[in-house]
Amino acid sequence: MPQMVIPDYAPQIVWLILTFCALYFAMAKFALPTVERVLEERRNRIDANLERAAALKEEAEATARAYEETLTQARNEAQEVLRKATEAFAEVTTKKAAAFDAELGEKTKAAESRITQLREKARAETKSVATEVAAAIAARLIGTKLPENQVAIAVEAAIKEEV
Repeated sequence: MPQMVIPDYAPQIVWLILTFCALYFAMAKFALPTVERVLEERRNRIDANLERAAALKEEAEATARAYEETLTQARNEAQEVLRKATEAFAEVTTKKAAAFDAELGEKTKAAESRITQLREKARAETKSVATEVAAAIAARLIGTKLPENQVAIAVEAAIKEEV
């Protein structure tokens, strides 16, 4: 084996050192800077992506906060509109109920007045009819006609006793 030949050992070491230096120089000047640049670009891209992700996260959180605030504001406005509508409805209902009560009161008073008038008219007619009937009955029973004013006084007294 040529590696084990001792007299060839020194030139092999020289060539080993020269090859190592040439390979080291080629790696240091060409390959490693390229690898370092690729790694640096990758690191920069990752950092940029992380920064962009953080910015997007902040933006998403801000949007979520704005959404929640808008939603809360919309709920509050809806509750306010509902409260106002309820108050307006209650006010209109109260006014209509008051108007209805007033109208009903007026109609009740008018009806009571009409009933009172009809009652008085009926009493007056009843008195005259009762007077005529009483006079006719008395004339038939007694055989003579009684004076109308006496019959009217007797009928009136009988009506007062009944009431």
